[in-house]
Amino acid sequence: MRSQGLPQWVKRIMPALRIYLKEQDVKKIVKASLRRGSPKNFRNQVLVQTLLATAMRRSELAALQVEDIDWDERVIHVWKGKGGKDRITFVDPETLKLLRRYVNGRTSGSVFGIGPHRIYGIVKSMARAASVRNAERISPHKLRHTFSIEWIQRGGDLESLRRILGHSSVATTQRYLDFDDAYLRQAYDRLRSTKQQERRMV
Repeated sequence: MRSQGLPQWVKRIMPALRIYLKEQDVKKIVKASLRRGSPKNFRNQVLVQTLLATAMRRSELAALQVEDIDWDERVIHVWKGKGGKDRITFVDPETLKLLRRYVNGRTSGSVFGIGPHRIYGIVKSMARAASVRNAERISPHKLRHTFSIEWIQRGGDLESLRRILGHSSVATTQRYLDFDDAYLRQAYDRLRSTKQQERRMV
């Protein structure tokens, strides 16, 4: 595939393609049922949607306390993330509503009450139950990939993404991202088409 017209940082990460969820897969995995109608199944759905909405690491989600959520500002405080760094991430109204329903009036304590290893297993099981592509390779980390790719595809900037992900350097964020060939082709065609139109107007 030709890559003329693409930014240099995109070209640098093109060889490092990774697995992530596409839009149709995101909907399927959030709605997946391991034990239909059970409280644990609802917990699993809220857990997966929270990972997709916030790009938190599984260790950060395991440590999440009810009091870390600012319900009015739609902010989640992440304390002592990777490298011992504190940061904030945000949560959309739909996910916040599910979280509020899940904590059910609690004002303190662990949100999900399970460890990182269990979170990893739940994401794996939900991917299998949803029959998404590359289900065996889906993990909480791949949900961070998914968040990052959607952010860039929708026009988000790298510096803001770096801060949300909790990276020390934007270079880490660049290496972390992933694009499929179809998206790169669309970006290329869009950029080249705009450039040609500008030339015709001169």
